[in-house]
Amino acid sequence: MYPELTTRQTRLFWAKVAPPDAGGCRDWLGSRNRTGYGQAWIRRRAYLAHRLAFLLAGGVLGDETPLVCHRCNRSICCEPGHLYADDHAGNMRYKREQARGAVGDRNGTRLHPERVARGERQGLSRLTAEQVQAIRGVRARGATFTSIAQRLGVARSTVARAIKGETWAHVT
Repeated sequence: MYPELTTRQTRLFWAKVAPPDAGGCRDWLGSRNRTGYGQAWIRRRAYLAHRLAFLLAGGVLGDETPLVCHRCNRSICCEPGHLYADDHAGNMRYKREQARGAVGDRNGTRLHPERVARGERQGLSRLTAEQVQAIRGVRARGATFTSIAQRLGVARSTVARAIKGETWAHVT
């Protein structure tokens, strides 16, 4: 998967890695991909710089541990001592332990609820807020999901989810 590098290519690779900073991180100075990870171009193909650094330092990737993860939580760090092999579950576990995930009150939908498309602003919506209020009232008086759905020309599940609050939870 990753090419064998010549001595010259190895020297050129490490020339694009900065000296250690105060935290010991050695940042990639070359280009980055759109997700912020360093990328090294070898024989007209882009490779993730931190993976190359890990492999050049003698690291081994296996079927059980296909990812190269950062202990320092910096995507551009190429310091071999900060890199380790793991699987996706282990990487997510480490992320939780480091409290790096946007969970709870740090989640984007909690921080900026106005940015979430709900109700009629959501492009696949089949109902309006007024219809949801009306069908909840009709259901409270005993109408079936099926009869309401037929009357509105939507699927039974659309009506059921709106009444149960699985969708349109923001409508009272």
